[in-house]
Amino acid sequence: MIPKQANIIVPELDITAKPDFAIRGLWLSCWNPPEDANVYGEWCLKVGLCYGRDFYPVAGDGFLGMLLPPSEYAETHPEYYAMDKSGKRNITPKAPIHNTMLCLSNPDTANAAIENLKAVFAGQKKSIGCVTFLGVGISPPDGMPFCYCEKCLAASHEFRYPTYFPERMMSEEYCSFAVKLAKAFPDKFISLSAYSLREIPPQGIELPPNIAVSIWPISSCVLHAGNDPSCWRRSETMRIIGMWRKLTPHVVACGYTPGMLSVYGPSGCYVPERDISLFAAEAPILKKMGIKGSWNQGAPSFMSTWIAPYIRAKLLWNVNANVEELKREFYTNFFGTEAGMHVKAWWDACDAELAKSTCHAHEDWLVNHIYTVGFTKQIHEYVSAAQKAVMEEPYRSRVETFALIATHLENYALMHEAESRLDYATAAEIASRMLEIRKKLLDINTFFVIGRPDKGRKGLPPDGNEAELRKLVSITSGTNGQMVVPLPLETKFRRDRFNEGILAEWYLPDYDDSSWDSKNTFFTWDQQDSPEDEKGHDYDGYGWYRATVNIPTDAINKPLHLYLGGIINEGWVWVNGQYAGHREHKLWWAGRNALEMNIDITGKIKAGKNIIAIRVWNDAEIGGLYRRGFIWMS
Repeated sequence: MIPKQANIIVPELDITAKPDFAIRGLWLSCWNPPEDANVYGEWCLKVGLCYGRDFYPVAGDGFLGMLLPPSEYAETHPEYYAMDKSGKRNITPKAPIHNTMLCLSNPDTANAAIENLKAVFAGQKKSIGCVTFLGVGISPPDGMPFCYCEKCLAASHEFRYPTYFPERMMSEEYCSFAVKLAKAFPDKFISLSAYSLREIPPQGIELPPNIAVSIWPISSCVLHAGNDPSCWRRSETMRIIGMWRKLTPHVVACGYTPGMLSVYGPSGCYVPERDISLFAAEAPILKKMGIKGSWNQGAPSFMSTWIAPYIRAKLLWNVNANVEELKREFYTNFFGTEAGMHVKAWWDACDAELAKSTCHAHEDWLVNHIYTVGFTKQIHEYVSAAQKAVMEEPYRSRVETFALIATHLENYALMHEAESRLDYATAAEIASRMLEIRKKLLDINTFFVIGRPDKGRKGLPPDGNEAELRKLVSITSGTNGQMVVPLPLETKFRRDRFNEGILAEWYLPDYDDSSWDSKNTFFTWDQQDSPEDEKGHDYDGYGWYRATVNIPTDAINKPLHLYLGGIINEGWVWVNGQYAGHREHKLWWAGRNALEMNIDITGKIKAGKNIIAIRVWNDAEIGGLYRRGFIWMS
């Protein structure tokens, strides 16, 4: 709001307010320039967030290893540390402490950690990073660390939830270790991180009253709220929080802002998210559960999150805050009365379109079937209306900044459309334009986009999408190769629920596939299929694609390769009935540019009609072929 008078008289105020949650946090990192952290800290205090205050000890990734630093114990007690799958305890005094996993089944590990902590609390030993006056935070390294020694494997209860991680859970072992520490230090908090292999609450373990838990559901859907009955994944997240709350009153529900985690890497596309709607629906539920609060992790990426941090702060203070009124107040004050409501309409339209999807995801490259060229053209009317509104500065400059964000989303849709046509040169140029828009936004305000200090003040890393697309240009129409024939956008498709396909020889050229359905090979099958039930579960299992391609005579007897843009999670290929190769299992969140398959099919191709059969195994959530493919000549 722009004041119209020099002095504003405010009447005497006498207001007492109590927040609905004691813990109200949104921790951002990746600051560039570093002084933005101070600006953000001041803002947090103004809107009622707890900035720089810890209510429980922090259980950061890798804090578990701090209990027994490798520099002190690796040589004398290697048995304290985890064994890998090959049967070796690869630990050295120089091992990075944040990457160090302990052997939790070894009673000596817990005893040594307790003695170490006693010395630290007594002031007899230098403090370690996981210890504060409140207690100690412990968490294994990031990823899926696990000790494969005989005792740890025997101690495992073999709870496997493949829709979360392709490894057995270790909540029971982790919590049993924590209970030992909690009993040794009853006047201190022992903080746990329910993340990765520890996200699911343990079975058969009673937690002492001095254990606190922060829940980090990294694989949860960010398109739907926890009260949406058609989203099994987000609903389960809320149930997980509730189960932990039954075990301890000291529960903090954590998450990510932005929720589409690909923005933290070079291939992030910074598309609009719907954290506002999600938290508006979930905050009252979390309050009713009786948890201590919410603490999200994030980064400066306001072109995606928009005003979500502000609305989140208001809801943490009052779960019944009128979100629509808060939004109207912001838009009219920040963009002007006329333009503001058009800007609001654009953001609301993006929110509503994401909510309609039956797909469940937390990566921006998996919403390309939602943010389409048709949709972005449709909502461009709000951009035009905002730009045509009568306004003065600084409103006009703010509207033009918003228009850059809208143009960026339009380019996101255009990039994917060009890629679906295998027009990689055009797609790469569009990706380059998107990077230029992000640079402009970073120049306007460093809170819009994640910067990189190693690229200079306000620097941005090279766009990973453009680099990948340029690589594809080089093997389809460049110095490294030439495209021979594209894989059809639509191919024959059949689910293989009972794993019959190989023994029934579905890969043979003369196999009758006339009764098969068809599937678009640019989108995963989850992006195309209706859910399996009213809870939104999708199909997990085997699926087969059969594509017919015609190869020109002049390509025969030359080095030929089959490139598939993405396989989620695992794939096998046959060419004209001959087995051609395998792509190992990869998690779908490895990233859009890490799921490809590129194999040599020289000698298996003939002139004229050829049948390519592709078997895909999907064991969790998103699955199928992705980003189409082609045969190319090197």
